[in-house]
Amino acid sequence: MNFDFDDDDDSFLPQAEAVKRGYEDEAKMSDFTIIKELGTGGFGKVNLCKYNSTGMEYAVKQIDKQKMVLQNPNQKGMFKREVEIMNRIKHKHVVQLYSQFEDNKFCYLVMEFVNGGNLKDYLQKQPNKIMPNEKAAKFICELCGTLHYLHSLEPKIIHRDIKPENCFMNLNGDLQLG
Repeated sequence: MNFDFDDDDDSFLPQAEAVKRGYEDEAKMSDFTIIKELGTGGFGKVNLCKYNSTGMEYAVKQIDKQKMVLQNPNQKGMFKREVEIMNRIKHKHVVQLYSQFEDNKFCYLVMEFVNGGNLKDYLQKQPNKIMPNEKAAKFICELCGTLHYLHSLEPKIIHRDIKPENCFMNLNGDLQLG
């Protein structure tokens, strides 16, 4: 798979596969209703949103293009590659990227909403902030299996930001890496 992008291209994102194949129109933020903010980061925020035409809920990550490029002029190309890689990953323990779109100010990533919270918040709620051994072993096993999957792809994918805030739990108590 080729990850080279044209630096003269004005877009920050590769076109969503379903849009590229003509299966659906490109989404826009007005297609969603924001329910609540889930979190913030250096370049933007993540909102829980309802897709108006289906009622399905998604985590929509909104990234400020100007902030991204001001931090690092090479960020645009790296971001495009990251999104392209996220589109390739299909694994039960990885948060799924369903689509992406952009406007003049922001890039939007439409992702699976993992509604069990993140590992950092889970640990904060535990007595003495200690996770039960059985739960820790389960999470470590799921994380190791996920990393094995990522490293077995061609080209290999290396997750460079593994931390409790990027590990989510679904309602079944399974770990999903974001």
